[in-house]
Amino acid sequence: MTTKRSQKKISFQSSFQELQKITDRFESSDLDLDEAMQLFERGLTLAKELKKRLGEMENTVKQMKKKVDQE
Repeated sequence: MTTKRSQKKISFQSSFQELQKITDRFESSDLDLDEAMQLFERGLTLAKELKKRLGEMENTVKQMKKKVDQE
């Protein structure tokens, strides 16, 4: 059974890898305008999701640190 924590980790990792592939496509190939726009939109969506997830992780770390500091 997969835990919620491991699902998030896999999702974050796969999202990051997908974003990297999109970046690589822009850097290494000629894309037609329609394909470029679709990839760009997907990249923005992924970046937004990843930024949100990192913010959540940062808050969790801060809460953990605060808890340890109180002990």
